[in-house]
Amino acid sequence: MTRKKTIHVRELLQEANRLLALDDNHVVNDSFRQGVTSLLLTFLTKTNNYNGFNYVHWIKQGHQDWVNAGQPEGEEKEQYFGNQTRREYFMMPG
Repeated sequence: MTRKKTIHVRELLQEANRLLALDDNHVVNDSFRQGVTSLLLTFLTKTNNYNGFNYVHWIKQGHQDWVNAGQPEGEEKEQYFGNQTRREYFMMPG
């Protein structure tokens, strides 16, 4: 008899966030990250754990650059997000 194996949603989230933060290489590109995002969002929403996301570049540097630039809005602000497929997702506390 085969034993069932489970993975915790938090573990899945951590691995997906690691993959989404990777720079482009011979395997990872925007399409790869979009696939990871799609799968992750499915699991987070079906388990009622989705709690938003933020852009990796915005977290690391973009926000400060935006503040230093006088906090422009609209399309001008988007340049500070960086590659929008590079994201970090969050789950509900608990």
